[in-house]
Amino acid sequence: ATTTSETIDSTGATLALFNNVTFGSSTSISNWSLTTALDIDGDLAVNEGVLSRGLSEISVAGDLSTGLNGSWTGVGTTTFDGNGTSNWSDAHLTPENVGKVVIDGSSKTISLAGNVAAESVSIGADDILSASASDYDITVYQDWINNNTFLAQQGTVFFGATSTNKTIIAGGDSFYDLTFNGVGGAWSFSEANLSVTNNFTVSTGTVTMPTGTTTLSGSFSSVGGTFSHNNATLLMTSGGVETLAASGTPFTNAFYNLTFNGSGSWTFTDTNATTSNDFRIQSGTATFPSGELSIGGSLVETGGGFNHGNGTVKFISAAQGNLVDPDNSSFNNLTFDGPNGGWSLPASNNMTVLGDFTIASGTATSTSGTLFVGGSWNITAGVGGGTSAAPGDYLIRRNDSDTASVTTANLNAGWDTAVASNGSSISYSAPTSTLAAGKYLVMYSERFDTTDITNNQRVEIQSRLLIDGLATTTGAGQTYVRKEDGSAGDWQRAAIVGGSAIINISNDDTELATRFYRTDSSSDGGGTTDRTPGWGGMTILRLDDSWNYARYNVSGETATVDTFNEVVWDQTAEEDTGFSRTGANITITNAGRYLVTYTIPITTDGGSDRTEYISKIQLDNTDVEGSYVSTYIRENQSTDDGVLSYVGIINVSASDVLDIKMDMTDGTITGHNMEEGSSIEILELPSGNETIIAEATTGEMNPVTLTEFAWDTTAFIDTDAFTMGAGTDSYVDVDVDGDYLFFAAQQTTNGGTRTFPSARFSVNDVISSSTSGGQFNRSGGADQGGFAFGGLLTNLSAGDDISLENIYIEVDRAAQTLNHGAMSGLRLGSVFSAPASEGSTGGTFIANGGLVEFDSSDSGETINPGNSHFYDVVFDNASGGWTLSTDATSTNNFILTNVSDFTNTQTVEVQGEFSTAVASTSTTWTGGVLYLNSETDYEINNKLTGGDDYGTLQVGANTDISMWNSSSTVYAVDASSSLYSQDHYATDGYLNIFGDYNRTSGTEYWSYATDFDGTDLSGGSERQTNVYIENSSVVTITDTFLEGIGTSTASTTVQNRGSGTYTVNISGGTTTL
Repeated sequence: ATTTSETIDSTGATLALFNNVTFGSSTSISNWSLTTALDIDGDLAVNEGVLSRGLSEISVAGDLSTGLNGSWTGVGTTTFDGNGTSNWSDAHLTPENVGKVVIDGSSKTISLAGNVAAESVSIGADDILSASASDYDITVYQDWINNNTFLAQQGTVFFGATSTNKTIIAGGDSFYDLTFNGVGGAWSFSEANLSVTNNFTVSTGTVTMPTGTTTLSGSFSSVGGTFSHNNATLLMTSGGVETLAASGTPFTNAFYNLTFNGSGSWTFTDTNATTSNDFRIQSGTATFPSGELSIGGSLVETGGGFNHGNGTVKFISAAQGNLVDPDNSSFNNLTFDGPNGGWSLPASNNMTVLGDFTIASGTATSTSGTLFVGGSWNITAGVGGGTSAAPGDYLIRRNDSDTASVTTANLNAGWDTAVASNGSSISYSAPTSTLAAGKYLVMYSERFDTTDITNNQRVEIQSRLLIDGLATTTGAGQTYVRKEDGSAGDWQRAAIVGGSAIINISNDDTELATRFYRTDSSSDGGGTTDRTPGWGGMTILRLDDSWNYARYNVSGETATVDTFNEVVWDQTAEEDTGFSRTGANITITNAGRYLVTYTIPITTDGGSDRTEYISKIQLDNTDVEGSYVSTYIRENQSTDDGVLSYVGIINVSASDVLDIKMDMTDGTITGHNMEEGSSIEILELPSGNETIIAEATTGEMNPVTLTEFAWDTTAFIDTDAFTMGAGTDSYVDVDVDGDYLFFAAQQTTNGGTRTFPSARFSVNDVISSSTSGGQFNRSGGADQGGFAFGGLLTNLSAGDDISLENIYIEVDRAAQTLNHGAMSGLRLGSVFSAPASEGSTGGTFIANGGLVEFDSSDSGETINPGNSHFYDVVFDNASGGWTLSTDATSTNNFILTNVSDFTNTQTVEVQGEFSTAVASTSTTWTGGVLYLNSETDYEINNKLTGGDDYGTLQVGANTDISMWNSSSTVYAVDASSSLYSQDHYATDGYLNIFGDYNRTSGTEYWSYATDFDGTDLSGGSERQTNVYIENSSVVTITDTFLEGIGTSTASTTVQNRGSGTYTVNISGGTTTL
């Protein structure tokens, strides 16, 4: 046919099978319509005219070609069903849609001989579709299903759908160039992973990325289109020069995880880009956007590097535990702005920010090395509970990497990873936390494992809180290990130790630390007992001083009690309204929920008994479920001491009488004592508190593997904050976003096996690794192992599930029977006005014992520390200019090395040493305060450099300062301190002394021919000496040479500084006047 419309109908044919079929001749303009299936055993060529196939099926065993003047209509199925290799070609610039292409039947290869198009593509289980060595393209308008092999070569697959819900199954094979260009189309991938060996382009439509990893060896572009990251990873692996163009804002067309791991380079062409989770550079070079790169998780560079692009990297996570480690690369501007977010800079490596460093919200923990900052510094002060020092402030840290060994020497343990923090009441510099004055709940725990398997001797580990370096009884802990030597037996290699307490901090800047030490004398056989990362941490929560507290102690060493007799408290340390005590009995006036902590360390005479003590809380002589705790004392190889420790929330009725009952379940009580300072602390939770108390009164469990514990009774629940199913339930739902305290206590019994049950909290089945509890259970009489612990879980979302996860950590695990257990919780937002995750703002910088060095070469930089403190801070660029816009504190040293201009109208407090080598012409202190508060003796500058004129020079208690060529408008020197100003007012021979100046060695020079530091001035540099002593000051010279030698024309004069009286005391030594 040449000009007509024809129909091909094989209805009724005995065998409807064609060999080769060609439609059209050189002059054909016919239209061929199929009304039945067309089965071709050879080649199909549509050279001229239109093949109107509708939905009719076409089967082709050979080649399929479409000529320049041939065309197709209809989207029926076109099946390649031959064998061997056949070609598929199209001569059009825009290929014709040949329908739903199916490659199936006998094993075959379909090779493209031109650019082609299909409604959809389905590759059979033993078939191959190849773009051929000529790298032809294929356009697909619906789905792509690969059940065997697609050889992309260097061709492009275009997806041109104009409707949604299109599916791509890559079958594990790679695309080369992958382009989505259908207006209104939407595509998703059925497999978790995808490989694209060149470019990935979304020109129009919407693509949902695979859920796992998309490996891309070329460039990425979504200019004109949209992609959904699907919480997945985009892995860039090119060895060439590539680009990324997401065509997004900081909050649209965002990547999730973005990783670079190739030898090539990648440049963001957008002004702004976003990675909602982690950004990693493992090799190659990435050039950042010129505007803002927002990162919702961590940035870690382990190889390769990045160019900052003169832009800003902004971290926006609202979660804790993020890392910022640029390795050897430098940021331009660096910003943290995620409410309740937490980031750790490199643990010890240096880090460089060439521009501004900003924390608008969240907490950034600095490197312990040097943080170089080439611009301004801005930490937004918190409002509404963010970073202001107030009740509800907290700090949570954990051990992620420290495996230090515990010995009989003291191990003051640091916690290397910040988990969460809020407010400025608590700061951390390893291994010490610094606290503002107030009351705090402190909880800590650590797991230790022994590597010694040469013997089965005993290990005892004790723990103590250190307050300003002094070990306290309150908050003590103890644990026990019976080592395993590889022989048959139920031995251990691991144990958990921890403690809890409500402590009262009287003074600001009080230091708090945790100490672990061994008391045993067992042989280690070449092994060690080491910290185990991932199990321990410290939580510090500031409480409200205005709440009602009771605190009672044992005033001296007191004999232990047995058979569940009362522990008698004989000293009242604190007793607010609503509490009264008579001996052991504590009467509580008001009904409600109460937080209770107690610590009872026990010493023995070092006998040879196996001894176990247990204790419990009673209210009106009725046991409080889940309050049983124990300690095991072997009295062998110096394992002679124990600690009973409890923390938890209990429900109290009006006028209940609370006491602690103690029992010894095994051993001999003779020679056993409770230590002086054993204590109980009770806090009445304020009205409006939202709590839950779940209990388990019966039941058995076998936590050989991780087991989620089930509770059988809800003793108390505030349904506004918590949900728990009726009857047995293994989790608690929180109903309000925010921060929550949780406590758990368990007691186990077993018949004949040594066990060490442990417990940790989980959130949505993810273990919290900053807190844990556990206790040794000896069996054979000493079989009442009980423990209690707590943790602060922050940034929870409504609907999150909180569980208690149990597992044995001894070598040979066996079943345990649970007799008593409880899990309690408190929503912080119900008792504090604005906890961090419930509306607080502001940023916190944790100095971590590191140095911040400002090295800008520009003037006009500003320093705003907010409520955060530096540790060491240095200003060092002769061209740089800085202005302090708010008060600043360095908990160690503050150094001016080189500046063009330094202006301070605020208060700078230096708790270490202040030093300056900068001339007064480069500084402005007018209206500002320099507060030196180190409690040490040092010199702030030498006589050749650094003389300055201060606004107010304040010297704190027990601090002794000397300086040269300097002065101040106002002097405020504590009566216990001194200021020794040599060549005062930059005037040779002037010595001004303030405060309580003491000299106990060497020589004090007040002479015309000898400078104050002993330098010989003879030969033309002599000058008159004038000693001016401030009113009420005291100068004491003890066992020291005092030389006050003058001449008739250059006398030494000692007098007051204008008015008032002073005292000079001289004893011992030699005085020459």
